[in-house]
Amino acid sequence: MFPSPQINYQKKGANHGCGLGAYKIIGGWDKTHRSQVFSCTAGGNMIKTRWTIDGSGSTYIWGFMEDGFQEGMTREECEEFVTRAITLATSTDSS
Repeated sequence: MFPSPQINYQKKGANHGCGLGAYKIIGGWDKTHRSQVFSCTAGGNMIKTRWTIDGSGSTYIWGFMEDGFQEGMTREECEEFVTRAITLATSTDSS
């Protein structure tokens, strides 16, 4: 079960009234729907997208994502693609 995408909205009084400032990415793969990715905003929206990235390393891999993403990838292809994306982002991001 997915964590609620509205947790940020529901906890807006947390952090001494500053709320939560997390953007979440929820993704998975199953035999029926194949790969699915949702971008969850700080305001509690859950938006289905072809792919999404966030975080300080995301700007470094935008072109990699645009060029490398393919509809209908197998689970193994998805796992390899995500591993390469995270590796690239973390190796180029000084944060």
